Amino acid sequence: MKKKKPSRHFFRILTALFIIFMIMYILLEFGYYESKLSRQSTITNENIQKFEQDVKEGKPVDLNSYLIEEDIDYSNSISKAGTAISETVNTFMTEGLSSVAEVLKKLFW
Repeated sequence: MKKKKPSRHFFRILTALFIIFMIMYILLEFGYYESKLSRQSTITNENIQKFEQDVKEGKPVDLNSYLIEEDIDYSNSISKAGTAISETVNTFMTEGLSSVAEVLKKLFW
């Protein structure tokens, strides 16, 4: 009889997660996030200068034309389902543990 080889899926997943972690750590150390924030503040500074220039020139100024709104909604059906499951588990655990505590309290106190 042939022996079955042990499944290596766990170690493949673990290796993939480690590689993803290392990539994210390297990006953090090299300042990718900070450079992204500085680019955003540069855009904001450019809008401030444009606003000041328009005020000096006496042009009609609307504050909304100088603001950058980045409100991106990343939710989808999977994330909404995950949130619903999480809230259900949280409610169940909170009420379940409090009821267990009440039962224990009645038994021993």
